[in-house]
Amino acid sequence: MDILHTLLKFADHHRYTLIALAICIGLSGWLVGCQVKTQSVVDPAATVTPTQLAREVVFMQGQFDKQAASIEGATATYNAEVDTFNALITEAEADLTMKIERRRKIVEVLGGLGTLAAEGTLTPLAAIGSILQLLLAGGVAGLGADVIRKNRIIAAAKTD
Repeated sequence: MDILHTLLKFADHHRYTLIALAICIGLSGWLVGCQVKTQSVVDPAATVTPTQLAREVVFMQGQFDKQAASIEGATATYNAEVDTFNALITEAEADLTMKIERRRKIVEVLGGLGTLAAEGTLTPLAAIGSILQLLLAGGVAGLGADVIRKNRIIAAAKTD
């Protein structure tokens, strides 16, 4: 019993040192034995260690990069379609402008004849001049159409 009495006397004399030592040993065991865990960013019901969390972050970053690439591809396709549509609009507007201008010229020639008749200043010479202008414009248009038709016939004959 002498050894037990000596130990108890030593423990009583150094009680706070021994308590602090026991707390340090317990805390060290807890720090070494228990891993830090947190809620998973992929599966909120699971807990993960720092290494697992780093893997999840890398995986999710890869997924986000794939989505970003897909979005960029879709954006490029969309922009190309918009550019094509805008080019078609520009072409259609130019075609309309050309047709409106052509119609305006015809109305101008015919309108000149009508204006002279409405004002009462229509003379046979003015009427002949307006009619000749109209015939000349029609003849030039017909001549151009005829040349195009003949070129097609010649080209078709050459390929046969």
